[in-house]
This record gives sequence, structure tokens and C-alpha cells, in this order.
Amino acid sequence: MKRFNYKAKDRAGRVVKGEVEAVDIDGAAKLVRGKGFFVISLNPKIESPFSFIRKMKDKINEGDVANFTRQLSTMINAGLPITEALLKVQVCTNPFSIKRRNRKGIKHIVFVSI
Repeated sequence: MKRFNYKAKDRAGRVVKGEVEAVDIDGAAKLVRGKGFFVISLNPKIESPFSFIRKMKDKINEGDVANFTRQLSTMINAGLPITEALLKVQVCTNPFSIKRRNRKGIKHIVFVSI
């Protein structure tokens, strides 16, 4: 999917700027109109020439996933609550992308368990 920057007007006539992700420009326009906006302009987002570095850094390989699940399984089998096990595994995990995704998972689990 591609990202598109849009400039639109809301029902009150205020100019709104934002970004949507769609397959093509027609799909992006439908998404913006679906939000109740009148599209003024819609352009493909130009990515930085160095964005591929960020994408490569965020890749998680199978070894990272295996290590993460093995550590998590060990801690849960030891009797730790899931939230505490996730926090402890997060400290021991190397790739930043797993840590970031783990943080989001912890927030969701804590919210659901309350």
C-alpha cells in the first residue's frame, strides 16, 4: 500500500490536512471522502531516500521470534503473570522492533485485564 497526503475541507469549511494509506489514488480519495471531507488535493507521499534503512532496521527475523517466544514461554511456565513476563522479556530482547511491538501488546493486555 502507498501513503497519500491530503488536503480537504470538513463540513464546517475548515481546511484539514492528513495522511491515508491506500492501494491507489482513487482508493485514497474514497477514504478521505469516507471521513466526511471534501478533497482539495491528494498527492503520493514522497519517502526519504533513507527510509529503506528504517524498514531494514524494523525487520524481525525468525530467530528473534523464536528467542522471544522461548523466553516468554519459560517465564509463563515459571508462574509469572503475562504482563510481568512480557516486561521482563522486553528487557532481554535485542531488536528494537520487537521491544516496540511488545510495549503495545503490554498496554493492550493491561487495559483488557483491568
